[in-house]
Amino acid sequence: STGVNMGRQGTLAYWLLHMLVLVTGNLGRPGGNFYSQGFYARSTAAGANGPREMADGPFGRMRQPGGVGISLPGTLLADHVLNPAAPIRAMFVNSGNPVLSIAGEARLREAFASLDLLVCVDIYRNATAEYAHYILPAAGAYEREDINITGLGMQDQPSVQFTSAVVPPAFERRPEWWIYGMLARQMGLRSPLDEVADEGKSPDLWARTDAMLRSRGESMAALREVGVLVFERTRPETFFDAHVQTEDRRVDCCPPAFAEAITRMHRLFAELAAEPPGQLKLISKRDAFMLNSWYSNLPKLKAQGRDHNPLFMHPDDAQVRQIAEGDRVCIANRFGSVEAPGKLSAHLMPGVVAMTHGWGQAASHGMPVAQQTAGVNCNVLLPSGPGAFEPISNQSHMTGSSVEVRLA
Repeated sequence: STGVNMGRQGTLAYWLLHMLVLVTGNLGRPGGNFYSQGFYARSTAAGANGPREMADGPFGRMRQPGGVGISLPGTLLADHVLNPAAPIRAMFVNSGNPVLSIAGEARLREAFASLDLLVCVDIYRNATAEYAHYILPAAGAYEREDINITGLGMQDQPSVQFTSAVVPPAFERRPEWWIYGMLARQMGLRSPLDEVADEGKSPDLWARTDAMLRSRGESMAALREVGVLVFERTRPETFFDAHVQTEDRRVDCCPPAFAEAITRMHRLFAELAAEPPGQLKLISKRDAFMLNSWYSNLPKLKAQGRDHNPLFMHPDDAQVRQIAEGDRVCIANRFGSVEAPGKLSAHLMPGVVAMTHGWGQAASHGMPVAQQTAGVNCNVLLPSGPGAFEPISNQSHMTGSSVEVRLA
């Protein structure tokens, strides 16, 4: 999920949502929750043997990275780079902007500036790429073949779409597979380019996808020919028979790893009970005009007053603080502070304020539109470093931060 799991008790909250569905009899039935395997008929096995062990690392206790969907907490990136005992000295950033997408901007800038080698593979020189020693221009979305597989688990009726390149890559842009393949070849490592003698040809990039399609009795050749393949609608009632991955084929409603989470829960509830009345909580606001800083340099998305990211707050909270629509406000906590226009919204609960993240490109000299319509990086208000992540999922704490709001 993107939302409830980003809080300090994200795994418990997300799990309880599923348990509510289970105990009300709505797991594995139409209208409730069910498992969609997309176009790959054997996708259930993908997460069956994921790491379950908790381990103590240099920056706290966490789930062992590995398997499907378990990685190191992003909020520890600067700590790993600047760790005097074992510093990271080189990094590749692929289509990302961690300087603005992760909490702790000031320390991240220090970390990226300290690297001996930073290579960014991107179509923009964004805030992170300002520190790059090399920026390798990747092919854009219309300049390469593509299959969008990011939403396979959310398809009621599984399907897959293949799109050819619309135009050839402009200038010296190259697909990512070619960039990394050429680097590997120059380093004497195995490379996709080893599969072909003529560099003007492409290796079989879709061999794995072809194998996935064959689990459904189809192939890449068939997909290329028709463009879209649509499969039988998912049957929700197959969940318990086909998709439960535990050894005893039963749903464990309270896995052992949750014992530590429940202990943390009681501590966090005690902290919340001790907060002063009227304490404001900051959440991330999603809209169609910004996504993780990717839309920063698109002029059409900055029209009609969308050239900044305001603070949204409930009218009652604004009235108490003598804040009117459009007033410039200061949002602050112990992690940092930003200033932005205030915008009133009765859609928010009292006590909740919201900002869209991904803004704050004032120092991104390679993105003129983004620099002129910079907005502010509200992620400076998030906790960072050790203790700023949920250890069962390794998800960074990115919502529900306590803030104070006043007129600037």
